[in-house]
Amino acid sequence: MADRLSSFTYHIYQGADDLIAMQQALAGWIHERGNCGYCHIGDLPHRIYNGLRGRYPRNEMIRLWYLDGQLVGFALVYPRHGSYDAFISPAHRASAFENEVLGWADVTLRAWMDGEGTQEKAVMTDVDECDVARANCLIALGYQPDDTPWITINERQIVTDLPDVVLPEGYTIRSAVGEADAAGLAAVHSGAFGSNWTADLYRDEVMRKPGYDPTLEHVVVAPDGTFAAFCITWLDSSNGMGLFEPVGTHKAYQRKGLGRALMAHGLQFMRQRGMQVAQVGSETDNAASNALYRAIGFEPKYSVTSYRKH
Repeated sequence: MADRLSSFTYHIYQGADDLIAMQQALAGWIHERGNCGYCHIGDLPHRIYNGLRGRYPRNEMIRLWYLDGQLVGFALVYPRHGSYDAFISPAHRASAFENEVLGWADVTLRAWMDGEGTQEKAVMTDVDECDVARANCLIALGYQPDDTPWITINERQIVTDLPDVVLPEGYTIRSAVGEADAAGLAAVHSGAFGSNWTADLYRDEVMRKPGYDPTLEHVVVAPDGTFAAFCITWLDSSNGMGLFEPVGTHKAYQRKGLGRALMAHGLQFMRQRGMQVAQVGSETDNAASNALYRAIGFEPKYSVTSYRKH
């Protein structure tokens, strides 16, 4: 079916109501066609508020398209990373409309990158290996894939046979309780990934933003009360799918089995919330993460490759 581009309308991202609409649409598309070419609904608030924290106005970074009152596509650009995401309803894949959305993301991202003095860098977007339609669209627009995938999406069933939660003596696991935990969460996030979170930044840019629920963030607490490891569990009740994103252990507490214990706890938590399948992404060359996920029952489902255009 040919798309009537003049019939599509769009608006810029305006906050919580749009996030809910995006998540509901995404869950419906996944239910209809599977998750090939679509991120988990929990990845949306993570990308919007964690990934776009700082100087980037979200109303300029995110656009939503409608047809006859139905949300049929949306795109998010991330100038800090030189990348963008675009998600299109199954009815409009591999169409002139998909090219329109990709074109907006490309032009918007390039303008921001040029303004920040990174003209020499390529514009980039990721493609699931199963998403042949997106790969073909991008190649027609002048993109080329990297030589090798950089992310693996791992998956396991969680209805039965979950690993036990085994912690060193004196360590415990609990959910975050709210803004009182902001300093501890900022410290463990920064200690795990070398980032620069502060209590104020984590509270303002994550905890007070739409989509965040402290009961979904889990921490390993060391005997002295310090947060030693953390993970956030995202839930898609429509599709029975949970997601771990992100997962990290503070560098001072690594090699104690805390990541394994925390994910075992997260799997049990997901099952209690009615999830049937869990996913976690890992960098293809991260041997430690891949070994951890294999050890607790995850298997590779598909890989993700970056496509670039200079």
